[in-house]
Amino acid sequence: MACRDVEQCKMIRREIVLNTGHGAIACRHLDLEDIDSINKFADDVIASEPHIDILINNAGVKHVKERTLTKYGIEKNFFVNFIAPYYLTFRLMDKLKESASHTFDSRIINITGSPKRSWDVDLDDINFERRKYHPKKAYYQSKLALSYFTILLDKFCREDKNCVYVFGASPGTEHISKSLHQPINAWEEVSELVINYWNAKPSWVTKAVVRCATDPGMTDDHSGRLYSYLSVSVWGWGKAAKDEIKAKLVWNYAARALLNITKEQSPKSQVKEGT
Repeated sequence: MACRDVEQCKMIRREIVLNTGHGAIACRHLDLEDIDSINKFADDVIASEPHIDILINNAGVKHVKERTLTKYGIEKNFFVNFIAPYYLTFRLMDKLKESASHTFDSRIINITGSPKRSWDVDLDDINFERRKYHPKKAYYQSKLALSYFTILLDKFCREDKNCVYVFGASPGTEHISKSLHQPINAWEEVSELVINYWNAKPSWVTKAVVRCATDPGMTDDHSGRLYSYLSVSVWGWGKAAKDEIKAKLVWNYAARALLNITKEQSPKSQVKEGT
């Protein structure tokens, strides 16, 4: 379990152990807003774990009320929800491929949501410098970028002829403990109450992720698809699957940003332009 708040992670770990009787669960610190933290986490996992079978990119931010830039000068939603998991995935890719060479099956699951027609990635104004910042638009931009990444990463793995399979998951809605970022305004609070009333049960919310992670039949033809808590999403990838040129531009934007951030460090990732 890779978490920013280690103390909360320990509390959740204890709850899982008590409910399952399974104690082989480790808590590790990971702050997706910090490249150094990502590198330290990746180095520790690569050195200590004999194999990595499943990577679930679940952590993220939402409801960031004010336009906020990371220390790297990139809008917070876009960095934490897309660029950070992009980087972490490639830091662990060699280990995933090595594991797959023995088991013929390693998996990456990105929690993307279901891309809507109104979602957009504005590569000319990622940081909302020329347009008015809105928390939802910033969040949807980051999740659409992660969807583009998921689709292309599956193609990357299939062309590489490795046995790493990639999935997108849209868990639906479920009321969980409040995140660091609260609802934007009173209307958002009312909306959350209404949505939470109709929420699916936790077992349904996690169904898609668990299936993508553990179902032995979820390879080959199933890889590269988007799954909801019911089954394959009725609307599929929607907008995200219709513009491969834009998807590649988004991929390359992240690659260039990471190369700029890490240019004074020793090369650690396989990320590169021209995918």
